[in-house]
Amino acid sequence: METAVPNQHAITGREGLGDLMEPVQVLAQFYRVCNGRDLREMTENWDESWQPVMHNPLGGSKGGWEEIRAVYGRIFHGSSKVYVEFHD
Repeated sequence: METAVPNQHAITGREGLGDLMEPVQVLAQFYRVCNGRDLREMTENWDESWQPVMHNPLGGSKGGWEEIRAVYGRIFHGSSKVYVEFHD
């Protein structure tokens, strides 16, 4: 059985986008949108139904796209500049 090797580099969203069937590319797109504060494009990353759930240190636990979108709206349009990275 092959073990997964952790990614040794932070995913910031500055990576070039490749095949969105690859999980790392999906993460890179998410962080690009998040760090770019683009709510319209963030909508394209989420299922717009009641089903998605988010656990976020800035917004808490939310269920359904409407609640999740409200959190990102406050983050993106607030006075603080939030920058996030993913580390494995």
